[in-house]
Amino acid sequence: MASIPEKPSFIDAWLTDLRDDYRRYGKKKLVPWKALVCLGIGVAITLFVPKENFWDRPEVSVIFFTASVTINGLLLALSWGSFAKIYELAAEPKMVNFLRRHDLLKSYIFQVDFIHLAQVIALSWSGIALVLSVVDHLPTLVAEWVSLFLLQRIAFAATVASTIYALIYALGAVQIMQDLIWYSAYMPDDSSERSMTVHEGGKSGYTP
Repeated sequence: MASIPEKPSFIDAWLTDLRDDYRRYGKKKLVPWKALVCLGIGVAITLFVPKENFWDRPEVSVIFFTASVTINGLLLALSWGSFAKIYELAAEPKMVNFLRRHDLLKSYIFQVDFIHLAQVIALSWSGIALVLSVVDHLPTLVAEWVSLFLLQRIAFAATVASTIYALIYALGAVQIMQDLIWYSAYMPDDSSERSMTVHEGGKSGYTP
């Protein structure tokens, strides 16, 4: 009886995904453009938020970060509907055999893990920023190295950036689900399988 291969770790799957991107799209695909753009937006918004109208007014900052926690929490919860459908479709015998033959099963699992991680990070940053918005001073040892206002601005930028990034990949989860539904409906016979284009995690399609 053949042994069941071990599921690759998240890091291994990530490195494999990067290698495949490099092989298909070249060096420019290794640059995290989406993350950099989201971070730039977060930093830009943070720099334009006046201290006296936001951080010095907890009734404003607390409401903002409470809303961000709520939005990211709902996004995480609602995405599980897409995740469940993705796993359901990918586990169908005909589809899972196809994905295994073309070495795509690990990639689809990684895409879901990555989207989930992005959403957890966004929710975590929102929670950290919410806590910092109600703190009026830092412990003495910490305050000697960094100011509270600097930490608040970092948390604000990270919250905005990670929320936008998580939203982008939440839409990617919908794309993955739609792709699997489409190809489950039009799954060809083995004889014509090579004419089928597979969309991997919302990326550009290719012909196996």
